[in-house]
Amino acid sequence: MTDLTCKRVVQEHLQYLDEHYSCYDDGEGRLWVVSPFAFADRDLIEVSVREISGCRFRVSDLGETLRHLAAIGFDAFSDENAEALISEISNQHQVHVDEGVISKVSTADSLGGAIHEVISACVATSNLTHLMRESRLRMAADRNALFKVELSKFLSELHLPLTRPRLVKGSSGQRFKLDFVIEGSMVAYIKGLSPAKATYTRQTVDRLFREWSELRNGQWQATVLDDRVVKWVTPDVVTLQKVSDVFFWTERGAFQEVLVSRFKEDIERVR
Repeated sequence: MTDLTCKRVVQEHLQYLDEHYSCYDDGEGRLWVVSPFAFADRDLIEVSVREISGCRFRVSDLGETLRHLAAIGFDAFSDENAEALISEISNQHQVHVDEGVISKVSTADSLGGAIHEVISACVATSNLTHLMRESRLRMAADRNALFKVELSKFLSELHLPLTRPRLVKGSSGQRFKLDFVIEGSMVAYIKGLSPAKATYTRQTVDRLFREWSELRNGQWQATVLDDRVVKWVTPDVVTLQKVSDVFFWTERGAFQEVLVSRFKEDIERVR
């Protein structure tokens, strides 16, 4: 059994850092600390250390972190969510972000901590593309889930003969999960769409068009679009109208009228 202790674990970690960190003098009054952490293009993250006054030093990435993000097509300051994440990162690591430069001023006694904080902030910022993707996916999933709750309540209050959501096999053999199924005097499939941003609508429409196309087998198909946040463009609406009836959530009275008309006998039977 290995003699594993907290002291040994910490020593091993410090030894690793000692072996993988390096430093060089650029000849212009700066020392550059090279970390073992890398950007997406595999360039190692470096920070400069420069004395700005007696016993006061500025640790900075000189803007390299955000330049690396820009080089792969990610403009961190063109997106409000990205700006909010950068602000959160700077607060967490107690660094400043000014005109794209991540920095921290410290005394000689706290220089090691300042270097650690700036490098940590650079690592976190360099991962913004992944954080933003996860954030957007989470936001889209949450919004769509909330809309389905609203839609479920709306349909339930009409006393429609709803069945549990289930997987239905399409013409290609692929199975699709339906949001709502009504089985009464006729069968109806209903899907609700509530993308978090307008940029997501094209992909969402294309996916649902394929789904409706594969499922068409005599049942009535209806798509309900949440139009409170995004504006649905005419071509997308027309595309969905080829395979389903389309209704807008802000005009759900029209959707209710169609449902009541199609399932009048079933509603009266339930009541």
